[in-house]
Formats: sequence, C-alpha cells, structure tokens
Amino acid sequence: MAEQGRSEGTVEFLAGLIVGLAISLPAVAWLAPRGADTLRDVVVQRGLIIRRRVGEAIRRPLAQVEQQLERVRGESVDEALAEGRAIAARRWRAAWQSAERDEWGH
Repeated sequence: MAEQGRSEGTVEFLAGLIVGLAISLPAVAWLAPRGADTLRDVVVQRGLIIRRRVGEAIRRPLAQVEQQLERVRGESVDEALAEGRAIAARRWRAAWQSAERDEWGH
C-alpha cells in the first residue's frame, strides 16, 4: 500500500511539473530580456512617450504664465507707481482716521 501511494504521488508530481513547465516557458520567453538593439529601441520609444507626456503636462501651465507676463508687461512703470501711491494713500488715510478715533474716544 505504501508503494502504491508513493507511485501515485510520483505521477502527480511529474504531471504537475510538466504542466508547470508548459505554462511557465511561454511566460519566461515573453518576459526574457531582449537583445541590445531591441532593448535600445524599447528604451528610446519609452523615452519619446515620456517626453511627449511631460511636454503636454507643462504646456498648459506655461501658457498661463505667459498670459500673466503679458498682462504685467502691458503695465508701464508709471502706472505701477501710481497704483502703489494710491494704495499707500488709502492706507495712510485709514491709519490716520483710526488714530483720530482713538484720540477722541479716550
């Protein structure tokens, strides 16, 4: 009886080994490293794909920055100074009025 169980186990082992090899050999052949020329071509193609995707990702924010630069370039130095003076005058008036209220309130 022990020998019969051992022979059945051997047959099952050999069957599993053959089935495993039949399944794994195509997978190994598919995933195996390629030759240098083929590998170089694959790397170049992937590099081109990555370069295109990065270019597409950068294009939109770059366009937004360029639009903002055009708006800034459209302003002259005199306009910027006048706007700064107007802001400073408003803040000065607000601070002065606040100080007068504090002075009269005490």
